[in-house]
Amino acid sequence: YYANEGYEGIWMAEVCILNIMIMEENNNLVESFENSLLSNDKKDLIATVGDTSIDAVVSNGALDGIPILGILNGIYKVGKNIQTLRLCKKVAKFLYDTNSISQSDKERFIKEYTEINKEKGTELLLNVIDKIDNINKIECLANMMRAKVNGEISIENFVRLCLVIEKLPYVDFCNLEKYKQDYSEVGTDDILLSAGVIYNSIIDVNDGDKYKLNYIGKLLLRYGMGKDTEVNAPTD
Repeated sequence: YYANEGYEGIWMAEVCILNIMIMEENNNLVESFENSLLSNDKKDLIATVGDTSIDAVVSNGALDGIPILGILNGIYKVGKNIQTLRLCKKVAKFLYDTNSISQSDKERFIKEYTEINKEKGTELLLNVIDKIDNINKIECLANMMRAKVNGEISIENFVRLCLVIEKLPYVDFCNLEKYKQDYSEVGTDDILLSAGVIYNSIIDVNDGDKYKLNYIGKLLLRYGMGKDTEVNAPTD
């Protein structure tokens, strides 16, 4: 019995140590992401992403001088975890796509993002990036951040749109523009409805229901994807 208790005590101690290490690593990631996003020191280095592919600059370590990318690339080289590699690529893409936003604007955005969520803004933003399943959606996230900085959308709608970007498959981003008019497509309707970007505009038991972009859907199309569409704030 005592021997078993001793083994259990050792195992629990190891679990505690592992949890502490994970917490420290996560804190380092958040801090390094904040430094990478809000500092002007690495703007020129981040700008080099545009000269080649994300895959190339991540794999050859060209961006390891950027704190968050150096840490993620180091973690990947040790564990060869595909999720770590994908996060590294997505963060590199996000830093590049937001590189033109001024440091002061980024700082104001993070402050407001923290206040509205009652949580550390950079940690939440890194979590959003991590959850995004397709690197092509990162540009949309960066565009939404720029739209908030420019006063084109509210911080509340930025938060809502982050959830939409996470939930909506990339293939259906390409279908959004079809719903500027009354439209229906089997399979796509359900996905866009569940993501909260369309509404049932026509109910027709004979010819079938039609759907159309709602306010959030229009914000995503115009400011996230850069497509021309009229956006009017909803009225009571």
